[in-house]
Amino acid sequence: MSVDNQGRRPGLLVRILRRYLIAAGAASTLLFLWLISPLGITAPLVENEPPMRSAAIVCLDSGTDHGLPSSSGWQRIRTSVLLFRDGYAPVVIFSGTTGEKGRNVTQIYAEAAGWIGLPLTAAKFEPQSRSTVEQARRLLDAADVPGLGKTSPLLIVTSPSHGRRVRLVFRKAGFTRIRVVTSYGLGEEGSDRQDLGFVVRLISRASEAMVSAREWGALAYYKARGWI
Repeated sequence: MSVDNQGRRPGLLVRILRRYLIAAGAASTLLFLWLISPLGITAPLVENEPPMRSAAIVCLDSGTDHGLPSSSGWQRIRTSVLLFRDGYAPVVIFSGTTGEKGRNVTQIYAEAAGWIGLPLTAAKFEPQSRSTVEQARRLLDAADVPGLGKTSPLLIVTSPSHGRRVRLVFRKAGFTRIRVVTSYGLGEEGSDRQDLGFVVRLISRASEAMVSAREWGALAYYKARGWI
């Protein structure tokens, strides 16, 4: 019996040690992501320029969730409506082609924007593009805005980590007077985030780092294709 016990102990200790090392490695990785996500990975991607009086606000598609705008989609819609209400442009162009249950995302976004104050007459649609590069290429052909051209001033609304790619893509497509707006009138949300617990903020930072890593990959792909 003593021989059997001696034979089992190393296996048990090895398993405990392995689990400890895995847990310690995961904790260290999360902490590392916490530290670098706002600086080394995310910060160079973020674009947020001060708005100016423009011919149109362009709200880019960010997908839907169960027939409603995604969380990032809601952020873009809110930013667009606030810009409109403050008089920066007479129309909001909703651009994209995703959606659910036979409804295009531009219809879903325009309807949601109407709930928070955008008049139906101010909503315009570009419902054909399937990517950021198509959104830049199709904008003038699809959006029914008289006099809109590549030299027209535009406010492009997207998410923070998507800002750099959007600016490069629209510049490459020939638009000369664009401003990328990713945050407007949202100051209160930043203070709310500081009140979150450490674990929640750690998870948020890790998620932010993964989104940023994916965005860097998209930038590399767009560069290789000559789209930026």
